[in-house]
Amino acid sequence: MKRLEKENHNTKEYYNKSFIEHFNESGLDYSDTWRVEALLEDYKGGKLLDIGCGVCPLVNEAQERYKDEVWGVDFADDIIKTLKINFSEINYAVADFYNLPFEDKYFDYVVLGEVLEHSEDPVKLITEALRVLKQGGILAVSVPLNETEKNHIYKQHIWSFTEEDIEKLIPNIFYKKEIGNTFVCKALKV
Repeated sequence: MKRLEKENHNTKEYYNKSFIEHFNESGLDYSDTWRVEALLEDYKGGKLLDIGCGVCPLVNEAQERYKDEVWGVDFADDIIKTLKINFSEINYAVADFYNLPFEDKYFDYVVLGEVLEHSEDPVKLITEALRVLKQGGILAVSVPLNETEKNHIYKQHIWSFTEEDIEKLIPNIFYKKEIGNTFVCKALKV
């Protein structure tokens, strides 16, 4: 794991502005449905949590397919308010990713889709995601792979990961796939 940015540019103000603009122009972001499908491939119903949901349609897709309890959390409070109004059948909440407002072992399936690279402390984020995941539950993760200072164009990406980095951070990976420059993996909580 290599730090790309000295300063953390991931602010609530930035994401509120960015997500609200996107939602007002285009609605949810269906630009990478392949990633959503890969992350949801092993979801067969049950309680699902998408940490850092933003304007990703993952929770909407999960809710549509299984009608189970799904949650999307983000620290960007304005987009959460907007999503609650537009998708009242889904549970949305403003949350601190390092201190989630859920009891231990509550969820069957937890998603960290394109979030770890934005996190000041990826280890703490993974630890918190695993805390709220039931024994036998699945953690699904996607991250950009092998960003460098030269090919790194999104200053909100604090970290660059290799496949080996993710395998060291996340125990019990049973599925992994590289799609373009994105790594998707799933781990079983034992």
